[in-house]
Amino acid sequence: MPETVNTGGVKSFDYSKLERQKLGDEKKREIREAYSLAAERKRKDKRNKIIVWIIVILILIVLGILFLK
Repeated sequence: MPETVNTGGVKSFDYSKLERQKLGDEKKREIREAYSLAAERKRKDKRNKIIVWIIVILILIVLGILFLK
């Protein structure tokens, strides 16, 4: 990261006096948990979409059979 950042206007930020902070074990654990929860949520969303499409297709098949008779 650059030590001095100019925003393009009158304001500029100086980061040269800041120390680089390290993540503690608790923060790292929280980040891992958040990523695993997000992955689990993504899997559930994908599963739910597949279930909805299967139900829609089955309904269309049943309606098609009923109308063809």
